[in-house]
This record gives sequence, structure tokens and C-alpha cells, in this order.
Amino acid sequence: MVKALYDYEATSNDELTISENDILLAYDTDDDWLLVQTAEGGGRAGYVPVTYVEPNDDEGEPSAPAAAPHIVVPDSVSSVLLISVEGESSCQSKTAPTSCSSD
Repeated sequence: MVKALYDYEATSNDELTISENDILLAYDTDDDWLLVQTAEGGGRAGYVPVTYVEPNDDEGEPSAPAAAPHIVVPDSVSSVLLISVEGESSCQSKTAPTSCSSD
């Protein structure tokens, strides 16, 4: 989990608007961006700049949740790779739910 340090207004469909002090579930980094999901309010997901958040757990590192009951994926994302804390992975595609290609 991470805590928002500042307000951030999304500038594209794959980003997430956040407010200072929001608590977010952290999933993955992409260079200077972190994929997060809101802990409240319907589970919206998107990227935010890593400099806008800080770790909010005992180890001081952003951590992924053990299980996410529902993730809302931005329209610009065609598939999502889900990796469990045990290292198991599965791919979910919007167009073909049973398989994903490695384009």
C-alpha cells in the first residue's frame, strides 16, 4: 500500500486522479509510474507518478495486496497480467478472457 503525498490530476485514460492522503493499493512500476488501485470508492485503477506517493506499510516498500476482489482496468489497456504473492500468474484479456497473446 502507498499513500498519496500530493493531488494528481490524470492527463490520459490510463492514469488515475488522486488526492493527497489517499491510500492506494500498489501493483507494478513502469519506469517513473506506479500502477495503483483505490482502496475505496469502487476500486478504480491507473498509473500515477511514483514521486507522488510514499510507502504506507511497516517494511517501507510499496506492496501488492494478497488478493484484489475487483479491478477496474482503463479502456486503453487490452490485457492485464495478474501475479499472486506466491508467484503464480494469469493473463486476463478484455477480448478473449481465456487467453492473452505476448504481442
